[in-house]
Amino acid sequence: FIGTVDESSALFNDGLIHERAGADLHDDSTSLLVQIVETPMQKWNKEWQATLLKRKDQENSMKQKYNAAAKIAIKEFQLQCHTKLESKKAKNRQEHQQKLESIEAELENDNCWQRICKMVDLNHDTSENASDVKRMRDVMILLKNEPARAAALA
Repeated sequence: FIGTVDESSALFNDGLIHERAGADLHDDSTSLLVQIVETPMQKWNKEWQATLLKRKDQENSMKQKYNAAAKIAIKEFQLQCHTKLESKKAKNRQEHQQKLESIEAELENDNCWQRICKMVDLNHDTSENASDVKRMRDVMILLKNEPARAAALA
Protein backbone atom coordinates (compact mmCIF):
# COMPACT_ATOMS: atom_id res chain seq x y z
CA PHE A 1 0.00 0.00 0.00
CA ILE A 2 1.46 3.29 -1.03
CA GLY A 3 -0.12 6.54 0.06
CA THR A 4 -1.90 7.78 3.17
CA VAL A 5 -4.69 6.28 5.20
CA ASP A 6 -7.63 8.51 6.01
CA GLU A 7 -9.34 8.48 9.39
CA SER A 8 -12.51 6.77 8.21
CA SER A 9 -10.79 3.61 6.97
CA ALA A 10 -9.29 0.79 8.99
CA LEU A 11 -5.79 1.68 10.23
CA PHE A 12 -2.83 -0.66 10.36
CA ASN A 13 -0.32 0.07 13.08
CA ASP A 14 2.32 -2.40 14.31
CA GLY A 15 0.51 -5.29 12.67
CA LEU A 16 -2.75 -4.63 14.56
CA ILE A 17 -5.98 -3.66 12.89
CA HIS A 18 -7.52 -0.60 14.48
CA GLU A 19 -11.19 0.04 13.71
CA ARG A 20 -12.87 3.29 14.40
CA ALA A 21 -16.09 3.11 16.33
CA GLY A 22 -18.65 5.81 16.59
CA ALA A 23 -21.88 7.04 15.09
CA ASP A 24 -20.53 9.77 12.85
CA LEU A 25 -17.05 9.10 11.46
CA HIS A 26 -16.80 12.41 9.63
CA ASP A 27 -17.68 14.65 12.57
CA ASP A 28 -14.46 16.14 13.97
CA SER A 29 -16.05 17.31 17.19
CA THR A 30 -17.03 13.78 18.25
CA SER A 31 -14.32 11.92 20.11
CA LEU A 32 -13.31 8.80 18.30
CA LEU A 33 -12.84 5.52 20.09
CA VAL A 34 -10.29 3.06 18.83
CA GLN A 35 -10.95 -0.62 19.29
CA ILE A 36 -8.02 -3.02 18.80
CA VAL A 37 -8.86 -6.24 17.01
CA GLU A 38 -6.22 -8.94 17.15
CA THR A 39 -6.05 -11.57 14.41
CA PRO A 40 -5.44 -15.25 15.25
CA MET A 41 -2.02 -15.07 13.59
CA GLN A 42 -1.04 -12.10 15.77
CA LYS A 43 -2.28 -13.92 18.85
CA TRP A 44 -0.25 -16.99 17.90
CA ASN A 45 2.84 -14.83 17.23
CA LYS A 46 2.56 -13.23 20.68
CA GLU A 47 2.27 -16.66 22.31
CA TRP A 48 5.18 -17.97 20.26
CA GLN A 49 7.34 -14.98 21.19
CA ALA A 50 6.52 -15.57 24.86
CA THR A 51 7.44 -19.25 24.46
CA LEU A 52 10.70 -18.33 22.74
CA LEU A 53 11.53 -15.82 25.47
CA LYS A 54 10.89 -18.45 28.13
CA ARG A 55 13.08 -20.97 26.29
CA LYS A 56 15.84 -18.41 25.85
CA ASP A 57 15.79 -17.66 29.58
CA GLN A 58 16.05 -21.38 30.35
CA GLU A 59 18.85 -21.74 27.82
CA ASN A 60 20.77 -18.82 29.29
CA SER A 61 20.45 -20.20 32.81
CA MET A 62 21.69 -23.63 31.65
CA LYS A 63 24.49 -21.96 29.71
CA GLN A 64 25.62 -20.06 32.82
CA LYS A 65 25.47 -23.27 34.85
CA TYR A 66 27.58 -25.19 32.30
CA ASN A 67 30.03 -22.32 31.94
CA ALA A 68 30.56 -22.24 35.70
CA ALA A 69 31.07 -26.01 35.78
CA ALA A 70 33.49 -25.78 32.83
CA LYS A 71 35.52 -23.05 34.55
CA ILE A 72 35.82 -25.22 37.66
CA ALA A 73 36.86 -28.22 35.56
CA ILE A 74 39.45 -26.15 33.70
CA LYS A 75 40.93 -24.85 36.96
CA GLU A 76 41.13 -28.40 38.34
CA PHE A 77 42.76 -29.62 35.12
CA GLN A 78 45.30 -26.79 35.16
CA LEU A 79 46.07 -27.50 38.81
CA GLN A 80 46.62 -31.19 38.05
CA CYS A 81 48.86 -30.34 35.09
CA HIS A 82 50.84 -27.88 37.19
CA THR A 83 51.26 -30.44 39.98
CA LYS A 84 52.30 -33.12 37.50
CA LEU A 85 54.75 -30.74 35.83
CA GLU A 86 56.32 -29.71 39.13
CA SER A 87 56.74 -33.34 40.23
CA LYS A 88 58.28 -34.22 36.85
CA LYS A 89 60.68 -31.28 37.14
CA ALA A 90 61.72 -32.35 40.63
CA LYS A 91 62.22 -35.93 39.47
CA ASN A 92 64.28 -34.79 36.47
CA ARG A 93 66.42 -32.54 38.69
CA GLN A 94 67.07 -35.44 41.05
CA GLU A 95 67.95 -37.82 38.20
CA HIS A 96 70.21 -35.21 36.64
CA GLN A 97 71.97 -34.65 39.96
CA GLN A 98 72.47 -38.40 40.38
CA LYS A 99 73.86 -38.66 36.87
CA LEU A 100 76.29 -35.79 37.51
CA GLU A 101 77.44 -37.44 40.74
CA SER A 102 77.87 -40.73 38.89
CA ILE A 103 79.95 -39.05 36.17
CA GLU A 104 82.14 -37.33 38.78
CA ALA A 105 82.63 -40.63 40.61
CA GLU A 106 83.65 -42.34 37.36
CA LEU A 107 86.12 -39.58 36.56
CA GLU A 108 87.71 -39.90 39.99
CA ASN A 109 88.04 -43.66 39.50
CA ASP A 110 91.39 -44.66 38.01
CA ASN A 111 90.04 -47.83 36.43
CA CYS A 112 88.74 -46.82 33.00
CA TRP A 113 87.51 -50.39 32.41
CA GLN A 114 84.62 -49.79 34.78
CA ARG A 115 83.38 -46.99 32.52
CA ILE A 116 83.83 -49.19 29.45
CA CYS A 117 81.89 -52.05 31.05
CA LYS A 118 79.02 -49.69 31.81
CA MET A 119 78.80 -48.76 28.14
CA VAL A 120 78.95 -52.34 26.85
CA ASP A 121 76.22 -54.92 27.26
CA LEU A 122 77.88 -57.81 29.04
CA ASN A 123 74.85 -60.06 29.12
CA HIS A 124 75.13 -63.23 27.10
CA ASP A 125 73.23 -63.10 23.80
CA THR A 126 71.55 -66.46 23.20
CA SER A 127 70.45 -65.96 19.61
CA GLU A 128 71.85 -68.40 17.06
CA ASN A 129 73.15 -65.75 14.66
CA ALA A 130 75.14 -63.92 17.36
CA SER A 131 78.90 -64.22 17.20
CA ASP A 132 80.78 -65.70 20.13
CA VAL A 133 82.09 -62.86 22.27
CA LYS A 134 82.48 -64.83 25.49
CA ARG A 135 86.25 -64.41 25.63
CA MET A 136 86.08 -60.61 25.07
CA ARG A 137 83.38 -60.31 27.74
CA ASP A 138 85.46 -62.35 30.20
CA VAL A 139 88.54 -60.17 29.56
CA MET A 140 86.57 -56.96 30.09
CA ILE A 141 85.06 -58.23 33.34
CA LEU A 142 88.51 -59.35 34.52
CA LEU A 143 90.06 -55.96 33.77
CA LYS A 144 87.19 -54.17 35.48
CA ASN A 145 87.46 -56.26 38.63
CA GLU A 146 91.27 -56.27 38.85
CA PRO A 147 92.64 -52.74 38.47
CA ALA A 148 96.24 -53.91 39.02
CA ARG A 149 96.13 -56.06 35.89
CA ALA A 150 94.42 -53.27 33.95
CA ALA A 151 97.22 -50.88 34.96
CA ALA A 152 99.86 -53.42 33.88
CA LEU A 153 98.25 -53.73 30.40
CA ALA A 154 97.93 -49.99 29.94
